[in-house]
Amino acid sequence: MKKNVIYLVFFFLLLGCVSSRPEKDVAIHDLQYDLSRYIKDYYCIYLKYPTVNELCDFCWDIVNSANEYRFRTYCEYQNEERLNINGTGAEYLLSFLKENHDNILFQKEGQILVILWQSKLLQTVHLNYCDLINESYNRWNFFSFFDSLGNYKRIDNDEEDFIAMRKKVKQKYQSVDNGQGEILKPYLIRYDRISKYAFLCPQGSEIASKPYLKDFEILLDSFLLKKKMQMIQFVSFIPPFDSEHKDF
Repeated sequence: MKKNVIYLVFFFLLLGCVSSRPEKDVAIHDLQYDLSRYIKDYYCIYLKYPTVNELCDFCWDIVNSANEYRFRTYCEYQNEERLNINGTGAEYLLSFLKENHDNILFQKEGQILVILWQSKLLQTVHLNYCDLINESYNRWNFFSFFDSLGNYKRIDNDEEDFIAMRKKVKQKYQSVDNGQGEILKPYLIRYDRISKYAFLCPQGSEIASKPYLKDFEILLDSFLLKKKMQMIQFVSFIPPFDSEHKDF
């Protein structure tokens, strides 16, 4: 009888160990997913990998901006009733980075970001913005405003003013050459009100003299001034246009 009780206790202990493993795996998977997601978001805006501190600040800005920046500190945010807080999806990663800052390490190795957890490999992230802009579902991740202090603001794909402005220039130059037989490539562009155009990918200035860029420059200056922004980053296709192509 005593032996049966021991076996029974051992069975439930074993069952408890087995059942707890998937929960741990799920937690690690969620952490890896969030790290990949928000590192990619940061990378598409700033075109570089973040440090742990930069990613933490980035997530905090996402969380606090969703709550109209009413929290002066993270501690103040933590003490707020959860029902009074607008969720964003970045809360889990933000909490993890705040609580485990000394246990996680980001190491850049070329174009790869190595993430270590307690000195052990957790995951790697490999991003290249020249590759990402060739994937249509990634392009809008690069569309951002920057103010004179370098603070960013995303441009959503429902930004009517920006879409209308691009369409206006596109229609003017689309009739010049429909680009038949030519495969168009996307360009990653930054436009600053002072330093003007910077072509980040593909690099080079061979397109800088395109007439439509001069017209677009005038519109961009007015657009940025109206938005009280210093710089805009976006992906664009360079004319001549394919008559069936919708992006510019």
